Amino acid sequence: GFQQARFETMMKQFHLDGKRKISTFSKGMKKQLLVILGISTGTKYLFCDETFDGLDPVMRQAVKSIFASEIMSREFTPVIASHNLRELEDICDHIGLLHQGGILLSRDLEDMKFHIHKIQCVLADKKKEEELKKELGVILEEIDMYEDSPEDLVHEHLQMAVWENHPLGYLISGEKPIVSGFTREKIQEFFNQFYVGENIVISVAGHFNEEKMMDWISHYFDGIPQGQRSDWGIAPVFRPVIWKKEKDIEQNHICLAFDCCTLLSDERYVLTVANNLLGGNMNSRLFMKIRDELGLTYAIYSYGSSYEQAGLFQIYAAMQPSQTEQVMEAVFSEISRVICEGITERELDIAIQQIQAELILGYESSYNRMSGLGKSLLIRDRAIPLEEDLQRIQQVKGEDIRQFLEKYLQRDRCGIAIVGDTRFY
Repeated sequence: GFQQARFETMMKQFHLDGKRKISTFSKGMKKQLLVILGISTGTKYLFCDETFDGLDPVMRQAVKSIFASEIMSREFTPVIASHNLRELEDICDHIGLLHQGGILLSRDLEDMKFHIHKIQCVLADKKKEEELKKELGVILEEIDMYEDSPEDLVHEHLQMAVWENHPLGYLISGEKPIVSGFTREKIQEFFNQFYVGENIVISVAGHFNEEKMMDWISHYFDGIPQGQRSDWGIAPVFRPVIWKKEKDIEQNHICLAFDCCTLLSDERYVLTVANNLLGGNMNSRLFMKIRDELGLTYAIYSYGSSYEQAGLFQIYAAMQPSQTEQVMEAVFSEISRVICEGITERELDIAIQQIQAELILGYESSYNRMSGLGKSLLIRDRAIPLEEDLQRIQQVKGEDIRQFLEKYLQRDRCGIAIVGDTRFY
């Protein structure tokens, strides 16, 4: 039967108000509630559709932890439908592909990684022009849908505002007038300019025969022109601006951005630890203080966005409009407290151990290993081994964290974006 005690425990764990109408919940809150209800029934099988869609990174990991705990403690099998394999590969061991009511493929996940390859290509057939127009129509619909997602709006428009008129600040989805003007010739021109040998690194990880793999790579890639390495121009100039969008929604969504270190800087290791401590998980300073202790937000977390020439440290929060100012003051107060008082050795040890554990576990994934080594070689001209990353993380000290936050997270050098009832800020 229904496990009421289990239900109430998880509702408290996720800070969901059991007396509140479900219709007033955000998309992410409804997702969490559905998982809680499913788990509380004690069912052996739980069928989930796009479970992690709409969840912030902290809540996404919390839901995965609940699934893992249930699997280990009792006879429980979650069946999760998703369009994103990377959301599932750290908790699933078997995968199936469905099409028109039938099963096209059913296989062990690791086995599938070793034997299935993905290739993207541009076809020269002019008959594909109509298919291109159809695909552009889908993209234009997605741009309209994006306008209905305040979580996405606040992140991307803040980056656009602080890096005004720079490619790093452009919307990923693009602007409708530009997208609707795409032609086969323009896409082919773009492909010919950037998809050249000097811009490509081929990274392979997993169970394979090296000689056969090299033959396969030569067969498919020898014909690619050498070309020239792309010149990304000048670095963006950070602008501490305020961007607002009035929207009739239940909650206010805010995002703070601070100019930060680049992807090539040695400070990136300090950034990783600082983010973990400040807002990177459910045990972080911001989450514990502002969500757990003060109860001011539904969601709050931080993250870094680093590129070759620039970087940002960002903090996101969602709250009732009337609590917007309180949340803002609480965020800066907690940042100031860390800068003035520093962090404890225990906090630092826990953060470093957690980051190192995530790196080691992530390295077990063939995809993560392939992607990480490839990006490292492309950006830094060398593949950084896991051991080096672990050592550099271990070397981060509490004073490094304090100096890092003092250097970058200053209120007068902060960009702010808000979506919702902007009268409260």
